[in-house]
Amino acid sequence: MQGVQRTAERWLLLPRGSIVSRKGKRGTSYFVVLRNRWHNVPDPQTKANAELYRAQLVTEDARGESVQAAPIVFADFVDRWKAARFPEFSPSGQRGFDSYLRRYLLPFFGKRRLSSISTEDVQRFKAQMLRDYAPSTTTTALGRLRGIFSDAIAWRYLSKDPTKGIKRPRYLTKEKRYLTHAEIARLLEAAPSHYWRTFLMVAVTSGLRIGELVAMKWQYADLEAQRYDVREGFQYIGAGERVLQQPKTQYSAAPVRLTPACCDLLRTHQSQQAADALRLGRQQVLIFPNTKGELYAPRTVTYHFAQIVKKAGLPPMRVHDLRHTCAALWIDQGESIKFVQRQMRHSSAKTTLDVYGHLMPDAGAAGAAALDAAILVNH
Repeated sequence: MQGVQRTAERWLLLPRGSIVSRKGKRGTSYFVVLRNRWHNVPDPQTKANAELYRAQLVTEDARGESVQAAPIVFADFVDRWKAARFPEFSPSGQRGFDSYLRRYLLPFFGKRRLSSISTEDVQRFKAQMLRDYAPSTTTTALGRLRGIFSDAIAWRYLSKDPTKGIKRPRYLTKEKRYLTHAEIARLLEAAPSHYWRTFLMVAVTSGLRIGELVAMKWQYADLEAQRYDVREGFQYIGAGERVLQQPKTQYSAAPVRLTPACCDLLRTHQSQQAADALRLGRQQVLIFPNTKGELYAPRTVTYHFAQIVKKAGLPPMRVHDLRHTCAALWIDQGESIKFVQRQMRHSSAKTTLDVYGHLMPDAGAAGAAALDAAILVNH
C-alpha cells in the first residue's frame, strides 16, 4: 500500500487528478486520487472505468459538487440517514421503514461500501426479492432504497444513483371476486352469530376495508343519518401490539353510506353489546371488538371469515372481496360513478372507472335507437 501512496503523491495536487492501480487477490483495482482524496471507482477492474469516473469527479469538483472522500458502508450510512430523516416520519412510518431495512435492505447491502454499490447489484437484489416475495413488496423495498440513495447524492456521499434505470416489477392483475345476491344470502345465513352477521352486512354494503372494519367505533356512527365517518384504521406494530391511526390519505378519511337494513342490524348489535358491557363492567367503544372487548387483529378476522365462507359452501375468498362486491352492488342499483367513488373513497372518479368501469351497464343497441329517435323527432 505504501508504494501505491507514493505513486499517488506525485499527482495529489493536480486538478485533473490521477489514476492509481493496486493488485489484490481479485486482480488489479483502480482508484482515483483528486485533491488529497482517494475515491473508489465503481466497477474498478478496468482503467477505462477509472478514466470515466475521474472525468466525472473532475467535472463535479469544478462545479463544487465533489463527493465525500471517506469510505462508508451501507449500514453505517443508513444509521446516519435514520438520525437525520426519521424525525420527519410518523411513528408508524418509522416502524414500516425500519422493518424493510432490517428484513430486506441491510441483509443484502449492509456490509457493502456505499460507493461500490452498482446498478447491477440493485438488479440482483430485485431478482432475489422477486424469487421470495410479491412484486408489491419488491417495489416498496426498491422505493425505500431509492430514497436512501437520493439523500446520499444530495449529501455528497455518491455521485450517481445506482437505482436509476431499474424498472418496477410487473404485476399480474388478479381477477376480482364479486358475490351474487344469492351468494351474499348464503354467506349471511352461515354466520354463526348476530355479531358476525352484522359484521358481514356492514362489510358488503359499506365497502370498508378490513382494517377500517375492526377499527369502527360507535362515536363515529350516525345510525339516524345512515352514515359512518371513517376516522381510524388498524395498524399492527409487532410484539402483539395493536394501535389505531388516522387513514393515510384525505380521501380515505371520509363518510360512507349505511343501508337501512344495515343500521337495523347495528342497533340490535349495539343493544346486545351494551348488555354485555354492563355485565362485564367495561366500556362500549369498538363496534366489533374481540371477546375481551379489545381490538381485533385483521388476520384473526380473516380466519373466522374463511370458516364462514367454507360453511356457506362458497369458493375461497378474501374479506376485501366484500369491498369489491359493495361497488358492484351500488353500480347494479344504477348509482352514478361519482357516488361509487365517494363510497369507495377513491382519490378520483378515474380510479373508480379504472377498477369498476367494466361493471357499468352498456346501452348498446337500445341506446343507439334512442339517440336516433331524439335526433329525428322533428324530421
